[in-house]
Amino acid sequence: MNDSGKGVPQDHTKVMEWNLKAANQGNARAQGIIGVMYHEGKGVQQDYSKAMEWYLKAANQGFAHAQTNIGVLYHHGEGVQQDYSKAMEWYLKAANQGDAYAQTSIGALYYH
Repeated sequence: MNDSGKGVPQDHTKVMEWNLKAANQGNARAQGIIGVMYHEGKGVQQDYSKAMEWYLKAANQGFAHAQTNIGVLYHHGEGVQQDYSKAMEWYLKAANQGDAYAQTSIGALYYH
């Protein structure tokens, strides 16, 4: 609710606060959300390295959305050296779990 501003004022600081509590207890979804916040610079300074750190925590627990986002970082060279083979590796992990964005992104890599 704090993220969308529905029912309460939009407050990315609170979004980070609540997600950190869950993430530090091993919640993969919360770890992925923190990764997105750093990736997009929502409520924090944009930091691709921190995004990758949080995405990896979630991805290593099998969280498909985080796996896709690691693929995005490698695909676009955001905070890492652009590497299509690593992007493909991460997209495939997520795609095999049914992540539609990862499945579409695999097709996009074939054009590079």
